[in-house]
This record gives sequence, C-alpha cells and structure tokens, in this order.
Amino acid sequence: MALLILLSLACGGLTRGKAEPVKEQTIAPASTKNALSQTPGQADLTRFLGINEAVTVPPPFLARPNFGDTQLQAALDEDARLTQELGANWVRGHSSTFPFLNHQAWSKDPAQAEAWADRWVKTVQSQGLEPLIMLSPWPGNKTQQATSNYLPADSTAYLAWVEAVVERYDGDGVDDMPGLKSGVHYWEVDNEPDLKAEPNAKVSKKGFCPASEYAQVLIMTSASIRKVDAQAVVVGGGFYRPHTESGRAYMDQVFATEEARQAIDVLSLHVYFPEQGTGRLERALTWGKAAAPNAAIWVTETNQPSQDEKRSFVTPAWQAAMLTRMVGVSLREDVQGFYWHTLADAPLKAGNGAGGMKTHSLYSQPQPGKLVAKPAVASYQLLAARFAELGSVEILTEEGGIRFGSGGPRLIWEGSAEGKATNLVTGKVTTGRVTADPENTYWVE
Repeated sequence: MALLILLSLACGGLTRGKAEPVKEQTIAPASTKNALSQTPGQADLTRFLGINEAVTVPPPFLARPNFGDTQLQAALDEDARLTQELGANWVRGHSSTFPFLNHQAWSKDPAQAEAWADRWVKTVQSQGLEPLIMLSPWPGNKTQQATSNYLPADSTAYLAWVEAVVERYDGDGVDDMPGLKSGVHYWEVDNEPDLKAEPNAKVSKKGFCPASEYAQVLIMTSASIRKVDAQAVVVGGGFYRPHTESGRAYMDQVFATEEARQAIDVLSLHVYFPEQGTGRLERALTWGKAAAPNAAIWVTETNQPSQDEKRSFVTPAWQAAMLTRMVGVSLREDVQGFYWHTLADAPLKAGNGAGGMKTHSLYSQPQPGKLVAKPAVASYQLLAARFAELGSVEILTEEGGIRFGSGGPRLIWEGSAEGKATNLVTGKVTTGRVTADPENTYWVE
C-alpha cells in the first residue's frame, strides 16, 4: 500500500514531454554485498547459471478474456518448475515483458503493476530461484514505442519509483511485500542501450539513447537503488553488440567517467553469434573488461540455434555442444554469471522457416503448450548438477578446456582427454580417451 500511495503522488508526468535536466546525483558507496566472486580464476558455480525471461507470459495471453489469475499463475508455476528442474540458479526479469517492471507501466496502473510484480517474485522464489530484476524508465526493448526522449521527463518521479520498488522487495522488514521469502538484492538498469542508439527500422529510424544519456540514467538509478539497500548489487549495460567496434565504442563512452564506472557492480553483456567458433564471445569479454575494469562480468543473454536453413552445421547436438563450450569459455575468462535466452521457443509457423531467433531456446514447442526438450536441456542439467557438487572452486586453464581445481574434473571442448568421461551432449559415460568435436563436449574425471 505504501508503494501505491507513493506512486500516486510521484508519477504524474509520463512520456513525451521535453526531458528535464538530470539533477546532479551523489553516488552511494559500492555495494557491501559481493556481486559474486571477483577473484580472478575463482568462481562460485552454485550461483553461475541462469535463464533470461524464464518465468513470463506473452502479452497477447494477458489480453485474452479467458486468461485470468488461475491461468496466469499456472503458466508462471510451470515456467518456474522447468527452470528449477534445469538446475538454474537465477531468473532474469525483463522490463518489457511480464511483469513489466518499468516506470511507465507502473505509472499507468500502479495497483495492477504491483500485483503482477509481487506474483512474479513469489513464483520465482517459490522454486528457490534468485531473481535478477530489471528496472527501466521505459519498456526495455520497446523504448521507441513509449517515448521520443530517452531521459525521463520527470526524473524525480522516476527515482521515487525506483526507491519504492527496491524498498518493497529488499527484505528489511520495512514496507516489504507480504509473503516475501527473502530479500531481492540484484537490480539491472535497463536493457541494450546501444541497440536503441543505432538507427534501425525495428528499433528507431533515427536512433536515440546516446551513451551519455544511458550513463545519466545508470548513475542516478544506481544511486537510488543503493540509497535504499546497502546490500544491493547493481548490474548495468546489457549491451547488445559488445563484440563489434561500434558496441565497444559505446561501452567506452558509457563508462568514460569514474561516476559511471562506480555506478555498477556487474557489467551485463549480450552476445549472439550463430557461428562455429567462440571468437565473438571472447572479444566481447575482453572489451567489456577494458571498459569497466572493476566490475564483475555476467553474460545475461546468449544462445545458439538448433535449426538454421542457411547454416548446415547447426543441429540440436551442435546447439548443446556450443552451450557447454560457451559456459567453459566464460568461466575461463572470469565470467561470474551465464544466462541462456530463453526457456522455450514459440511454436514455428508453417512456411516461416527457422531463421532469426526462432529455435534458440532450450525447449521446442511443436504446438502451443507442448514443450519438447532439446539435447541442450540435458547438457544444461549435467553442468548444473556438477556445478552444485563443486561449489566455489578455482578455474584452471588447460589445453582445449578448463579444470576445476588442482587435480579436479575437466570440461573439454577441443582436443582429447583420458579418464571417466561424460558426453555432455548425449549423456553417455565411457572410460578411456575421448576427443571433443563440434557436436561433442566432455566432462572428464
């Protein structure tokens, strides 16, 4: 109720007015909570794996007259159950999809927005999953449909909303959501600002959200989050093209000032590359570290297709092998969180082909509501189970893969190794020498 009252007072102006100058902000001290291990060569594997937008429903479903609270909760429960069964540790909630955690949506209907957000948090926590929640002035991937100016027209109202939302879910016993299982301390500031800045017919014909404007929103949002919750971990960036020269330049511009660099605990990167090697991923991580050298790195969106008419090497087995290989490369490069995008493909429409992002998820959906696990599901589960056993461990680089601690098991995606080997694509266990290839990676003990 306190949040609703605050919003009704603070959320008067919304969208298309000229943005007011952003007031100078005082940056709160860096988070008192470790944003996952930042020690080079060390990773907490029990907090490494996540799924982006795993617990959600498409907006058209919400508009159906027969899709009420019971149907909504059933759909969310099923998503959360499948995510937990995968062995994921995290779920990333997006501001442009359910539960729509953006200032504009909450300003239009605070009661509905609060109820949806509460439902989402409760559902995610009911399965023991950790939420990473995105906060945005606007819907994260549809900003150009919401405003012609990226900066909030009323920054005071926006920041009051940020503080109220963080207060509701921080678990400190003050104005908390009823039934909150544990405090939510991980907050991401908006999504893919570099994509918004590039002229693109699907996003913005002219482009907007220059790096300087995203940096302003990042700085003031971070300060408001930390003002309320000293344990908060602020995640920033969500950059869409960190592996390209233009994306690198944008990152460098965002973090050109010490204020912006101090505003984040974690740098969020998205890397999409339907190709056989991992060069783009490695390049993105190198450039990300250079742009924000004091931040931990999370890959909060990435995937690979399981079908592609234009690339003959793409198969369900190749997708599974690439998932494990990308996890290995990420751990080798000190990434502390890895999120697959997303849980399930939408049903393929006849004649539309499998291009784009239509087959990149872990489950296929040959018909609405019928999910079929791809080989990548078993690969994810195998890694998750072994990560849970290992816990926090040193990551050692070896030829063709990595080793988990001195004398520990190995994950190999190139070359050969000898021992008790689990094929991370097929699940088959053998003893002796195994050789990795593009469709077979191994866990060797």
